[in-house]
Order: sequence, then structure tokens, then C-alpha cells
Amino acid sequence: MDKQKIDILFCTKVWNPQLWVEGLSNSPLVNKIHVWPTDEDLSDVEALFVWKPMDEGVVDRLPKLKWVSSLGAGVDHLVTDPQIPANIPITRIVDPCLTRDMTNYCIMGVMMHQR
Repeated sequence: MDKQKIDILFCTKVWNPQLWVEGLSNSPLVNKIHVWPTDEDLSDVEALFVWKPMDEGVVDRLPKLKWVSSLGAGVDHLVTDPQIPANIPITRIVDPCLTRDMTNYCIMGVMMHQR
């Protein structure tokens, strides 16, 4: 394995992983992308891209885990997840589409409350 590249585990029951795999597979930083659930050897996975709920035992199969990225706007579900060691950095996705969607969601909540 090229030491400049990392293995990623994509773990969500919400979104189609194929779109993410296609988008990330040509990155010069990615060695291999695994999709959960899998029986593949995950011992080289360093990055976990996840959205809730995450199955029990996922992190136990990732001895080289160095980074967890939330696929959504929030990280609360990850910060409080006992599977993720406290020393592992947790990040979130930030992009214009997600920002727009979250803004619309907040506006909807305010409008529903006002009615």
C-alpha cells in the first residue's frame, strides 16, 4: 500500500454509497474505499465516513483509525458514541448544498412553529 494514500470505510444506511465511492475513488489520497457492511479486512482503514446510526462493533474492526468524518452537518451522534475513542479527531462535511439544506430545514421549523 502506498503510505501517502489511505483506506476509507464508508458507513451509512441513509445514502447510496456508490455516489461517494465514485466521487472519492479518483482521489490521489485514497488507496481503497470499503462500504459497510463488509467481511473485508479493514485493518488498514484510517478514515471512517459515517452517518447515524452506526452498527455496534464497527470501530473495533479499525485498529488504525485516525479520523472520523460525519457525513452530515452535525457531530453530536459521534461525540457521544462510546465506540469512538476520545483521541480520534471528528470532523464534519461542509459544502454549499448541505448549508442550503440546513438553512431550509431551520426556516421550515420556524415557519411550522409560527403557524
